[in-house]
Amino acid sequence: MKTKAFRPFLILLVLASLHLAVVSQVKQNPPLNIKTPVKDPPAKPGQLKEQGNNKVNAKTVTNTDPGTVYIPRVTGYVDMHAHLMSHLAFGGKIMYGVPDFETLALPGSFYTPRDFNIAGDPNYNANIEPAGKDNYAWALGNCNAVHGGHGLDNNGGNYIRQVVINTLDKNYPYRSIVSIPSIDLTMAWDHPHTGGYPDFKYWPNQTSITHQQMWYTWVKRAFDGGLRIMVMLAVNNSLLAKAVAADNKYVDDETSIELQLTEMKKFVTRHYDFMEIARTSADALRIIKSNKLAVILGVETDDIGNLTVKNKFKGEKADINSVRNVLRNLYHNFDVRYIFPIHIADNLFGGTAVYDTMLALSTRYYTNNYIRVRTSSGEGITYKHTKKKFDEGEAMALRSLDLGWVIDPQPDYPDPGPGNGHANAQGLTPLGISAITEMMKMGMMIDIDHMSQKSMASTIALSKLFGLGKKDPNGYPINAGHTGIRGNSGSERNLYRPFVDSIIKTGGMIGLGTANTIPDNFIRAFNDVYRQSKYSNNIAFGTDANGLEPLPRATPGLKTDVFYSNFPLGKWFRPNGQPWDYTKEGVAHYGLLPEFFKDVRERPGGAQVDRVLSNSADSFIRMWERCEMLSKK
Repeated sequence: MKTKAFRPFLILLVLASLHLAVVSQVKQNPPLNIKTPVKDPPAKPGQLKEQGNNKVNAKTVTNTDPGTVYIPRVTGYVDMHAHLMSHLAFGGKIMYGVPDFETLALPGSFYTPRDFNIAGDPNYNANIEPAGKDNYAWALGNCNAVHGGHGLDNNGGNYIRQVVINTLDKNYPYRSIVSIPSIDLTMAWDHPHTGGYPDFKYWPNQTSITHQQMWYTWVKRAFDGGLRIMVMLAVNNSLLAKAVAADNKYVDDETSIELQLTEMKKFVTRHYDFMEIARTSADALRIIKSNKLAVILGVETDDIGNLTVKNKFKGEKADINSVRNVLRNLYHNFDVRYIFPIHIADNLFGGTAVYDTMLALSTRYYTNNYIRVRTSSGEGITYKHTKKKFDEGEAMALRSLDLGWVIDPQPDYPDPGPGNGHANAQGLTPLGISAITEMMKMGMMIDIDHMSQKSMASTIALSKLFGLGKKDPNGYPINAGHTGIRGNSGSERNLYRPFVDSIIKTGGMIGLGTANTIPDNFIRAFNDVYRQSKYSNNIAFGTDANGLEPLPRATPGLKTDVFYSNFPLGKWFRPNGQPWDYTKEGVAHYGLLPEFFKDVRERPGGAQVDRVLSNSADSFIRMWERCEMLSKK
């Protein structure tokens, strides 16, 4: 008994030592002008083949060191971060539009204008149901039921939600702005609801984060353009769901996540002609070699299994056994292989990154506590956390949704001083250490994006500790799938520069975020990570499509005819016969990603970027193989 009681203390002691080692590495990190690249491990033999309608060319990757060459077994791009079913997230009241006709949608998602002469004629779906075969009017037609205000023509609408939606969609140019000088109020009030199918005049739009970006034919075109692996993540945030007046039955994380994962599996089965779920790295290799998209299912949420909320508000004590049961349920019943231990709120596992005043209130919602910050100096963090300020109208609206307890007693956050910033004081908890260890034992791929800096450092240290237990000093692979390197000013949301080295040394992957970027900026971000990683091939991208982020933009000044003259896929057309023009619209939806990467290839330095990204499918599979190997040792 004494030995067992002492074991957690011993683990924490070793972890603390490794954490100090990581911090020491951080302080001694070399500058960017790295001249001695690290050689890649020798490749396993494999058969190269052309894949997809665009016949992506297999490319030999050569590092800066001429003696280091490996031949990838498969080629193709990897999107490490996409949310195909987010119309079911947040209570179904933020993202409008389903990804195909047969995917379920929550009640009140579909809108049809009704005849006012017919009393009680419903104008939206009252049950969980799909749009139905060829029913574009519901699937992608009119977003009024989800995004509109309440009225005679929209019984399911909500004016509070309408304002929140248009505040969220801050880059969308078609919003109506209402200004009331007498009370010093300006707000985004509404946007066109009839701008979808068949003309797609207003949406999907490169800027809009609340309209469907991943209709199934658009995903197919991304595949035709070279996409070979997609990590499909179920996502949710209960506070956001409550703030848009969602039905309480669909607000909690467990219900939402399991519904999304169920629908993802059905979606992939329906589109088996070009995609298949990969449950192992061997599956992924086989699927790509059979000329299909390998889909990996994952979870990015704040409260896995509702454990944090149950523990804090319902008195259900969470321990490693309850965590283990939740993880096994996700793994065996829902095929989850990719996981975020922490999202945008502190939870039972540890602290989240502090970078947004509104998102930070999620910690209060899930834990009944506000985020505790620490002063950060010398870490490139200059973000200063403050109270989230609400005007009286906003506060009244949130109180009407029973959220007054979340927003009203916020603490003051002292100024950290010139040149300093705020970071979350919370790192991994003892239960978090046990939970992440359990994920490693199961061979899950672990993503540390959204963790606080202290949580990240401890997770990397835990990776090393796990590796040492398996007689592998490099550690267990750690991923950061939709990120970039923090510069001299920023928040802890982006990677601290030395963590890039740490992630790559574990065999992990870094996915560059593409939100609202242009090719030149994407190339610069890639080169920053590429140099810092000592020219590693373990770099992919993460679009965060359907994840409340805008898609990439085009290089300004492109000429349509010139751009498309040598593009194998040609132009993509709307149902009304009008083309989607990337040169003018950017990546309006997921199907225009091939244009973005053509744009990247043709910019200065873009060819090198494309060479690495075109082989990221093989790098991702190698990372996954390493997870499986270490879990079975």
